[in-house]
Amino acid sequence: MRCLIPIACTVALLVASAPYAMAQQATTDNSPVWRVSVGTGFTAPLDLEDSRTLGLGARGSLTVGVPHSPLALRVDLFYEHFGLKDVTAGSNAIIGESANALWYVSTTRDHPRPYFVAGLGAAEIHTTVQSGQINLQHGDYAFIFDAGAGLEFPVSSHALFVEARVRGFRTSAYTWWEPDGSGADHYTWWVPVVVGVTF
Repeated sequence: MRCLIPIACTVALLVASAPYAMAQQATTDNSPVWRVSVGTGFTAPLDLEDSRTLGLGARGSLTVGVPHSPLALRVDLFYEHFGLKDVTAGSNAIIGESANALWYVSTTRDHPRPYFVAGLGAAEIHTTVQSGQINLQHGDYAFIFDAGAGLEFPVSSHALFVEARVRGFRTSAYTWWEPDGSGADHYTWWVPVVVGVTF
């Protein structure tokens, strides 16, 4: 639950900034650029593919960029959900936020722009399992790190984007429930792919 307060602040910031971000589209190139984006997609586990299904995810972001510069800063709020295999019912839900640095290959916004992104953040991981006599509900808190790339397509005054990142954190197998009951710490990795629109 410690993660919910900063997440709530991020949601409020995204909602409050949306009108201002859209108004920025009409300003000159000498003004800082504030943009709001939303997206959804799938999440693929890398090291736990034998025990996790392909997941779904959603993301909301607030980006601020400097005119004529390839750099930008972005705050993400995300939700990701995995199903568990080999159990009667079970899932992993991840709710988190991250601060990211972006580097655009081009500063011109009137054609497709590839970019690279990397960030740090925090997340709450909720696990629910029902299997035979086992009925487990567990929550954990972890710092996350990720890096990836994306492509932005201009559409009128907005933009469409597709982005893929490798995301990971250090956790115990108990958090990502394993049938063998192992509690050894390890790094967990997955790949969120998001398609969305930027206003």
